[in-house]
Amino acid sequence: MLYLNAAGYERYGGDPPAGYETAEGHHVEYDEDGRLISIVLINVRWLLERDGEITITWPQGHVKATELAAVLQPAA
Repeated sequence: MLYLNAAGYERYGGDPPAGYETAEGHHVEYDEDGRLISIVLINVRWLLERDGEITITWPQGHVKATELAAVLQPAA
């Protein structure tokens, strides 16, 4: 598993207001304003070896590119 959390995620104590499982089995969580705050990717090494990429099926219209870019920035 690969855990990716945005700054401020810890304030939820691991229990954010909203989340869902993608078609691929990954888990995505949002804060109360609908901003992406955490992604748990499952079988990362196996998927990369098999497919050469990681696929995440997003609910239509839910994640904006600017929100995703902020989550993927390296931690300071």
